[in-house]
Amino acid sequence: MIGDLLNVLHLFFVFSPILLYFMPCNVIKPYLKWYFLIVILTPLHWKFFNNECALTVFTKKMGALQNTQTDSGFSETYLKWFYKPIINLIGWKWNDDGLDKVINLHWVINIILIWYFVFYK
Repeated sequence: MIGDLLNVLHLFFVFSPILLYFMPCNVIKPYLKWYFLIVILTPLHWKFFNNECALTVFTKKMGALQNTQTDSGFSETYLKWFYKPIINLIGWKWNDDGLDKVINLHWVINIILIWYFVFYK
């Protein structure tokens, strides 16, 4: 139950940069600098958790994501529908390396979306 809640939170966070564009600026503005900082630091903390997100580590401790093949258990389980076509299009393989590349590509896009929102919207 808690693992499922963490996974929903995780999924929301991964796609939250797109949601910024649909929310009123006056609601977001007070929290934007902290949100931007968290998003920028997210990919940087993965090295401290053996190439995993802290939410993935907590979810695994709750007993979820145990039957995954790669070190990106959350992405492998919940984002395969999104990442697999991109990996195939680019020509990468569905393994640790290919998944790491597509996840980093996704975070580059997320950071650019937030950066554009912060400085130009």
